[in-house]
Amino acid sequence: MDNQTQNSDEISLKELIQQIRETWGYLKTQWVKLLLMGLLGGLGGFFYAKYQKPEYTAKLTFALAEGGDKVGGLGSIASQFGVDMGGSSGGAFSGDNLLELMKSRLLIEKTLLTAVDSNGKQKLLINQYIDFHKPTNPKPRKPTDPVAVTFTADKLDPERFSLAQDSFLGKVCADLAKEHLTVSKVDKKLAIVSVIFKGKDEWFAKHFTQVLTQNVTEFYVETKTRQMRKNVLMMEHKVDSVKQALGRAMYGVASEVDGNQFLVRGVAKVPQAKKQLEIQVLSTMYGELLKNLELSRALMAKEQPLIQLIDQPRFPLEKKKTSNVLMSAGGLFLLVFLGVLTLLFRRWWKIQFN
Repeated sequence: MDNQTQNSDEISLKELIQQIRETWGYLKTQWVKLLLMGLLGGLGGFFYAKYQKPEYTAKLTFALAEGGDKVGGLGSIASQFGVDMGGSSGGAFSGDNLLELMKSRLLIEKTLLTAVDSNGKQKLLINQYIDFHKPTNPKPRKPTDPVAVTFTADKLDPERFSLAQDSFLGKVCADLAKEHLTVSKVDKKLAIVSVIFKGKDEWFAKHFTQVLTQNVTEFYVETKTRQMRKNVLMMEHKVDSVKQALGRAMYGVASEVDGNQFLVRGVAKVPQAKKQLEIQVLSTMYGELLKNLELSRALMAKEQPLIQLIDQPRFPLEKKKTSNVLMSAGGLFLLVFLGVLTLLFRRWWKIQFN
């Protein structure tokens, strides 16, 4: 039984070797075809790499320092005077959430609708995107074709955009956030954020990265300090109101004094005494309000985050382009491999069905 199994294995191995030899011999007879396919693949890879647009990388880094006091220290003092710190006003956008904020449609769309200097003229970034990606010889476009939309600087209200404009902006924002934009921390232990944009338009890549970071910075700071600014504005309004009332009370006392110079009766001096009491109350109130105002300003300054740019993209940007040699070699091997598979399939088909 063992001898039969051994003989069967030997026959199978001999058959396999014989088939390999026959296949190799067949391929050698087809060397002209394989050579032509290899040359075609190599030329295809070479011209593909040669005419492929390079990819540019714009990189920007900045350091983020959060506001420090929160609800302790000055916050506890402020609460005694009825001043709301609003420490949670920016909680939704603190820490790592800032990274996702930079990829939101709100801020990417605002960036695309920002005008940037281009050869002495102001140009919207979205129009630069459209101009760069439209074909050289555009065919007649349908109203639904996203490339057909245009944007003008005097009509940038999102509420008044047409359906085509809004749809196009949505697609562009999603594409940029998913395929081209990368936002991450340089190190988990550090508060340094890296913003990287990769695209084939060097001018767009640089300016989009810079404007996006500026818009995010302004939005982030405005959100973090919104409640504090409300407190400051409220206190300033109260201080101005009390100051005006105090001024009117002083003029009232002066008028009463002037009118009572030649009066002897004490009852005539009651209005004057009331005015003087009002001045004392308003003076005390004015002093306390001034303290609260300065305290609110100090809290707002302490709460405001600091965003410091470290590195900004500069021309020329880092350029990446596929090597002509590598693409030629890849195209050559790919077409030769496909050619071998095609020839072997045709040979097998003839053997099986002829």
